Amino acid sequence: MGRPRWTTPEQDEFFDGYTGDMENQKKNNGLTSYYNIIVQEFLKKWPATVIDEDKAKAADTVENITKKTPEQFAVERRTKVRLRLHLSSTSAC
Repeated sequence: MGRPRWTTPEQDEFFDGYTGDMENQKKNNGLTSYYNIIVQEFLKKWPATVIDEDKAKAADTVENITKKTPEQFAVERRTKVRLRLHLSSTSAC
């Protein structure tokens, strides 16, 4: 028995849309930048925003609210790892 899916069917479809160019990116050593693009697009569509409510109320500018927290960096890191696993499992088929 494998791990439970961490993505919704819609998110699977999103990732599947990027698998076609995967081989070209591997050949051109461009996987890191490719992953970054995919993660940015993923997070635009399914944001994982962690904002401290008290900080948000006290903030005087949008920049203070939108600075990345350690939790947000962790979410991005986990998303990149999961993306690599997803793309490698679909390209192995």
